[in-house]
Order: sequence, then C-alpha cells, then structure tokens
Amino acid sequence: MNKKIQIIRALAICAVVMIHSNTDGVVGVGVRPFINYAVAMFIFCSGYLTKLEINDLGSFYKKRIGRVIVPYLLWSLIYTVAYGSYSSLIVNLLTANAHHSFYYIFVYIQLVLLTPAIGRLLKSKYRWIGWTIAPISVLIIRYICTFAGVELGFPFPATLCLVWFTYYYLGLGLGNHVFEYGDSWKKTIGMYAVVLLLSEVEGFVWMIYGNYDLATSQVRLTSILTSTVACLLAYRYIKDDGVELADSLLSRALITIGNCSFGIYLSHNLVMSVLERVPGYGYLFFPLRSIVILAVTTLCVMAGHRVLGRYAKLAGL
Repeated sequence: MNKKIQIIRALAICAVVMIHSNTDGVVGVGVRPFINYAVAMFIFCSGYLTKLEINDLGSFYKKRIGRVIVPYLLWSLIYTVAYGSYSSLIVNLLTANAHHSFYYIFVYIQLVLLTPAIGRLLKSKYRWIGWTIAPISVLIIRYICTFAGVELGFPFPATLCLVWFTYYYLGLGLGNHVFEYGDSWKKTIGMYAVVLLLSEVEGFVWMIYGNYDLATSQVRLTSILTSTVACLLAYRYIKDDGVELADSLLSRALITIGNCSFGIYLSHNLVMSVLERVPGYGYLFFPLRSIVILAVTTLCVMAGHRVLGRYAKLAGL
C-alpha cells in the first residue's frame, strides 16, 4: 500500500505544480477541473492514514504538527528573504502568507487538532453532519460573500479548514472502516466524468461574469464534487489488489516524486522564480513548463536530502 500512497501523492503534487504554472484564459479555466484535486488528495491521504484510536493525544499532536511546523518556519523565512519582505515576517508567519501556497500547512494543523472531535462525530449517529460542513462553508465564504460584494482576500477562504473538511472526513472514515465504498471502477469513472462536466460549466460561467478566481478555484461547490470523486478513485486504486503499476521507469519516477512531495510543495515556487530568470524558459508552453519545474524541483529536493542527511526532515526534504 505504501507504494500506492506515494504514487497518489505524486499525482497530487504534480497537480499542485500544474496549478501554479497553468496558463491563463480559456485554456486555464478548461484545465483546472482536471487538476483541482491537488490539495484535496493530500488531505484525503492524511485522513486515510490516521487512526481514530489515539492512545496518547500529546504524542499524536507532537508527531503530526512537529513534522510540518519546523519546515514551515524555515521556508517562510527563506521566502521572506527571497522576496525581500522582511518587515512582514511576523505577520507572514502568523497568517501563512510568506507564500500563497503555505495555507495548506495551517489547514493540515487545524485538521490534526480537530481529529479527536471528528472521530467522535464519525462514530455518532449524527455523522451525516460531517458531509454538510464543507459545502455550507464554501457556500457562505465563497458564494454569498461574492454576491454580497464582500472581499475576504486570499488566503483566508482557503486557510479555514472547514472548506476542506470533506476530504479529511472521507479519508478518516474509509481508512478506519467507519464506512465503505464498493462501487465499481466503471461507475466511479462515470461519476467523475459527470462532475468534471459540471465543474467545467461552472468555471466558464464565472469566467463570463468576470470572476476568474472562482472560475479556477479549488474552493467552490463543483470542485468539492470533482475532488471527492477523485479521492474515491484513489481509494479504489489503493484497495484494488489487481491494479498495480508495473515496475517501470514511470512507476519508479512517480514513487520518487511521491517520496519528495512535501519538499517539492515547499520549494517549487522558489524554483519557479529562479527558472523564470533562465533565458528561453518563458517560451515553454503548458504543460511542458510544469514538467520542467517538477523535474528540477525533484532533483533539488533529492540533492538537499543527500546533503543534509539526518537533518533533511527539519527542512521538509
């Protein structure tokens, strides 16, 4: 199962890099529903690998939060220095705003802290409430605020864990056998095709009305649908013993990328900033640009891991 989880993480980080190097305009809006599962998949995997029976809550928090907080602080400092925003360092640290992608770490920490409460909800007769939390939160924070002309400003809408709740809840439930999912590959893929179509329609509607943010966002109602079904496809892959990538260059590359995924997440934006100064880089088209960023960042993470040795985890490598 570990190799399959790493392959899923690889696909998730590939989607993250593609989102951050995606083209603008009509093509960008059309592509986004296919890669908007990025953050959701990481959150789903975290839930899936978390046991509800926690014997030592302090140890659980220390292990899970300690794993991300030191790399977060270190890379926030690196980005602050790189972008010359020294005066905003403390604010950036407290708001996950040293770089726009760091909101994920705050989301992860919130979900870890809430895990005991989420577990109790999953085991109760009111577990259905868990499925309503993300849609209601997105409806209020994204749609009602947009129509009311209230601008919350990034990264607040994404930093609140409630808008990502469905994926952690789904992972916890499936990973701990609170509920099962037994639909066939054919039915699940069919559902995915339907929800992708719905997400495409919503994206272009928002684009027509001039809201490019909601046209491409991972935090909207149809994105919840596409990302949830993508997580179900990942679950089918994990559980289906008959589906396994052959020992090929592709599978080994994906496993390597999966092993480096946290380091890639932390550093790929900095690598992008450097690559943008390389002559000829600007002529690369999407998705070739994403492939170059991913390849260079993976090599940098692997090199960093080798150089830092046992201290590599402190840098998230």
